[in-house]
Amino acid sequence: MARQFTLLCRQLELFGGELLAIDGSKFAAVNARDQNFNAAKLQDLIARADARLAEYLQQLDTADAAEPGGVPLTKNALAAKIAALQEKQDWHKELLAQLDEEQKQVSVTDPDTRKMPTAHGTIVGYNAQLAVDAKHKLIAADDVTNEVNDLKQLAHIALAAKANLGINQVEVVADAGYYNAAEVSRCLEHGITPYIPKSDTSANTARGLYGKRQFKYDAAQDVYVCPAGGALTDRFATYELGRGLRCYRASGCKSCALKSRCTRNKANRTITREANEHLMEAMAARLRAPPHKFKLRKTLAEHPFGTIKRWFGYTHFLLKGLAKVRCEWSLTTLAYNLKRVLNLVSFEKLMAAVA
Repeated sequence: MARQFTLLCRQLELFGGELLAIDGSKFAAVNARDQNFNAAKLQDLIARADARLAEYLQQLDTADAAEPGGVPLTKNALAAKIAALQEKQDWHKELLAQLDEEQKQVSVTDPDTRKMPTAHGTIVGYNAQLAVDAKHKLIAADDVTNEVNDLKQLAHIALAAKANLGINQVEVVADAGYYNAAEVSRCLEHGITPYIPKSDTSANTARGLYGKRQFKYDAAQDVYVCPAGGALTDRFATYELGRGLRCYRASGCKSCALKSRCTRNKANRTITREANEHLMEAMAARLRAPPHKFKLRKTLAEHPFGTIKRWFGYTHFLLKGLAKVRCEWSLTTLAYNLKRVLNLVSFEKLMAAVA
């Protein structure tokens, strides 16, 4: 249904197909926070149960059972409490056994939901994604994921929007949460030119030291040049967080006058570089050239979310399970597009296009 309406909007030339803004927003799901568990929470609950069981068993042995407040308990009542606590503890142990490196949390009411950070605290929910066309702020593609961040969402939603609009080339703006070299590379391979700023997450910058930005890469010599003018040469390769990296290391840092402003490590300063980092450098140059494009991102991407959350009053999903939630989100974005189109063209013109 949503795809057919998109085709109708294309027929009415309501999509520009030149610039897209991509963004995500967290929506609560049908799963309370106390029904979401991670390893630390489960281990704490199991430890608390162990302490409580030890207390109950001691009371049972001494036949001097009393709840806080001095209310006496019979042995049968105490045995029932022990059985109930053990049953709950066994359940928590079963949940803990389900967790591993990939699945770091488990939700009980809706197993597909995840605990996610938001600007107003944490929720248990889903991460809804949109690609918004710049011409009339119509939604060109939508999706829902249970990934807690946007790092791996750029290419997927951009490719869906490109296919829906039937275009070969398009430019895309997104915030720093989408900054991912692999995703940028995939977009470029398919005719999508991204504009995404980089957040400086360097630990050195946080300490007031020179971050990677202060080191200039010389492509001709394949070296990094440090603020003191020294060269960091390619020394070895490593693999970290799913990325292949080359490590460039300086020499003679101990005698450098700027060492106290560069690194606190005794070893020489090291800089890492991804295989496709040249694509990120080219993107940074694009961002500096026409900054007005990126400035449009906020007004484009946040308009539909604001309308859906504030005007529609839609702040949480009603269905359970990722597949059903994706269908629910698709219907919600269709309602937004329909309302938007009726403000752009007359009902008669819309019906004529349908006919």
